[in-house]
Amino acid sequence: TQEIATGSSAPSDEFQVIDVVKVDAKPMSVEEAAEQLQVHDHDFLVFVNADTNQVNVVFWQQDGTLGLIEP
Repeated sequence: TQEIATGSSAPSDEFQVIDVVKVDAKPMSVEEAAEQLQVHDHDFLVFVNADTNQVNVVFWQQDGTLGLIEP
């Protein structure tokens, strides 16, 4: 497990990026994004919220419901 360092000490293990995925974040409503996520076999969807013009993420939670990440 990775521990988060507090204060001036640094963690002994470093994260390594193993894959980069570029996405085309299209403008859509939260409802449209949720529908797209349900149609496609993905764990999450990055999109531009048409109401706020900010990047958001909808994702499947462990309990089977959808979550939303907003800045």
